[in-house]
Amino acid sequence: MAYTISHTIIAPAIYHFSRQQLPLAAIVIGCMLPDLTRFFIDETFSHHWLGMLSINLCFGILIFQLWQFFYRPVVYAFADVQAPIRFKLNIDGIFVLILALILGNASHLIWDGITHLDHRTFIATEFLSEQVPVLNIPMHLALQYASSIISVPLLYFVVKPFLEQIKIQKTSQKTYVTFSSFFSLKSAFLYTCVCIATGVFFGIYLYLFDPSWRAPNPFTIKTYGVIAFFAKSISLAIFSAFSLICLALYIHLISFHKNST
Repeated sequence: MAYTISHTIIAPAIYHFSRQQLPLAAIVIGCMLPDLTRFFIDETFSHHWLGMLSINLCFGILIFQLWQFFYRPVVYAFADVQAPIRFKLNIDGIFVLILALILGNASHLIWDGITHLDHRTFIATEFLSEQVPVLNIPMHLALQYASSIISVPLLYFVVKPFLEQIKIQKTSQKTYVTFSSFFSLKSAFLYTCVCIATGVFFGIYLYLFDPSWRAPNPFTIKTYGVIAFFAKSISLAIFSAFSLICLALYIHLISFHKNST
């Protein structure tokens, strides 16, 4: 598959096409849904149009609620960022949420349909099966790796305008501890190194000893597959560590508010 986070590069385009009426967070989540649900259900079904309208949709609503009521408040509070929540929990809000998740999910399936040669393929089967002379890999794999490599750096330029739109308000008397005062640059660098090291460690373990994560003979996998495998394991480690830190900050934030009232 294309690197999971690469799929989110389509989210801003969908957001602007909807005239900013759809929640951007829901679109981003939808773009990654098939790869997120594949950790809990069969990959074939998670990357199927029926799965998009059933288990993926339910899982997407759950993730969106986690973002709205857990990750978002913690990240925004400790980053000293104040931005209103535009999502409304009513009939209209639920409708646009479902629509955003479906559109994001559909973009993922379409992208995978032109970078894979399996049940997801819906066009140009012969072209995608041709060998690329220099790389000695099928065209669909070349498109898969190329789209992943190109999209990840481009995400910075896509996300930057949205970050600049967020108004950072500084107050003379803080009602919470800011993220910058909670984490120094040195500790942030250390955190990143620990996450990467953890991902590599578990990646090596799973790659060598867990048959559900790799082929029967781990040493027969091509270099491209190994790189993609460790990219996934490192991403999982970073997300897990990030979630634990958010939980710690969430508890700290609640206790801080209780002590200040």
